[in-house]
Amino acid sequence: MVSKLLRDTKALLGEYWIAHIKLQTVTPDRIRPDGLKLNCVLLDKRTNQAVLLLDNHAPFGYHIHPQASTDHNFREEIVVESPYEAIDIFFSRAKEIIHGK
Repeated sequence: MVSKLLRDTKALLGEYWIAHIKLQTVTPDRIRPDGLKLNCVLLDKRTNQAVLLLDNHAPFGYHIHPQASTDHNFREEIVVESPYEAIDIFFSRAKEIIHGK
């Protein structure tokens, strides 16, 4: 199967934040049995560091790294019906970071 890019979006959020969303099809395997690969990154332009990540892969499924800049190994599982629901959760969490909540 040839990978197909479904979404590749970069958005400036406020003065200091860049969100990058990439969703693509992949050959289903043990790592991504649903045949989808999702990566969401919130980048702080001041430090050039990722502060929030969301991705999907075995054995964790869809999960978020809320402390991406300090502890990449810390994950929170999220239960979603689709990658689009995961993207909504990512933007909700990104807004909390941007607005200091």
